[in-house]
Amino acid sequence: MKIGAYQFGVSGMIQKNLERIKEAIVRASQEEVRLLVFPECALTGYPPRNIPSSADVDFSTLDAAHKELQMLANDYGIYLIVGTMGKESWGISNTAMIFRPAQQPILYRKRALWGWDQDNFIPGEDPGVVEIDGLKIGVRICFEVRFPEYFRELYLQKTDLNVILFYDVSDRDDKDRYDLIRSHIRTRAVENVCPILSVNAVHPYQTAPTMLTDASGTVLIEAERSREALMVFDFEPTQPDFGERGRKELSDQLLTSASGSHPDFWSALDELISKSEIVIDRPKGSAHPRFPDFIYRLDYGYLKDTSSMDGGGIDVWVGSGDKKIDAIMCIVDLMKKDSEIKILVGCTEEEKLEVYKTHNETQFMKGILIRR
Repeated sequence: MKIGAYQFGVSGMIQKNLERIKEAIVRASQEEVRLLVFPECALTGYPPRNIPSSADVDFSTLDAAHKELQMLANDYGIYLIVGTMGKESWGISNTAMIFRPAQQPILYRKRALWGWDQDNFIPGEDPGVVEIDGLKIGVRICFEVRFPEYFRELYLQKTDLNVILFYDVSDRDDKDRYDLIRSHIRTRAVENVCPILSVNAVHPYQTAPTMLTDASGTVLIEAERSREALMVFDFEPTQPDFGERGRKELSDQLLTSASGSHPDFWSALDELISKSEIVIDRPKGSAHPRFPDFIYRLDYGYLKDTSSMDGGGIDVWVGSGDKKIDAIMCIVDLMKKDSEIKILVGCTEEEKLEVYKTHNETQFMKGILIRR
C-alpha cells in the first residue's frame, strides 16, 4: 500500500489550506497513494500561531471543506487523515478527521492538552484506530508523542502502522528540538514494534519531522526539513525479526502482569457465551422502545437464562465480524443507579467506537471499554 505525507506552510485561512490539500491529493493520486496524511490543524491553522483562537474559526466554512474532502476521498478512492477542528455543544476539539471512500469519516480528538491546546480545546476520548485495506492504523496528535501510554494503547490494538500529526514549529532554527522529537518518534516505534508515519507543518522552522520509521526505529524516508514536500513510500508490513519478536514477547508479559488481565477471565466469558443463546431483541436500525429517537447502531440483545444487575439477561452487542468476544463495556447508569457490563461480540474497531459512544452520550450514563 502506498502511503504519503504532505508537509506545507499551514496558514490561518481555511480556503487557502484547502487548496493546498486538494493539490496534494491530486498529486498523490497520480502516484497511486492509498493513504495520505496532513499536519495537525492543517485545514484551520493552529491557534494562536495562525489564528487568534479556536473560537475564531468559521465552522460553516470548515464544514463545507470537510464535505469537499469527503467527495475527493470518494472520487479518488483515497484515505485522508487531515488535521482540523470539531465543534460540539460542549466545546471545540483538536481533531484528526479520517476520510474514507464511500464511508462516514472517523474522528480522533487530541487528548494530551497543555498550554495553547488547553486554552483552545477540550480533550477527546476516541480510540484512534481505523482499518484500511486489512491494516490497522493508529492515530495520535503532536504532544501525545511525549507519553508512551498513548502508544501502548495502540500496541494492545495490534496496529500495523501508527500515524502522528504534528504542528510543531519555531520562530528560530531549533535543530535540537527537531532531533529530540525525532528521537521520541523512533523510540515509540521501537518500544511498540510498530512503524510510525509522522507529518508536520514547515513554517517558519520545522521542529518535528515528516518521516517514516520501521518497527525497529530505522528511518526509511524523511522529507527535507522546513520545505514543502509530498513524501511517498510503498509500505508493506513485514514479519518481525529476532529482536522485534523478543520485544513483543516481553511486552506482552509485562502488560499482562501490570494490568492483571488474566486470560482466565476471557475464557470464562467464552464459556458463558458458548453455553448461552444470544437473543437479539433490538436489531440494528430499530428504535428504543421507550426513547424512539434512539436508533440502535448494532444488533443488541442478551444472553438467555443469565442474569445481570437489572434482573434481565446479560446484555450483548453483536457486530459484523467473527462471532467471538472482542471487549466488554463497564457501565454506570446514574438514572437507574446501577452498574453492569455489556459483552461485545464480533465488533470491528468502528463498531466498538459506536458502542463506546452510545454509552457515553449523556451525563447520566458513562462507560469504559476494555478490549480483550
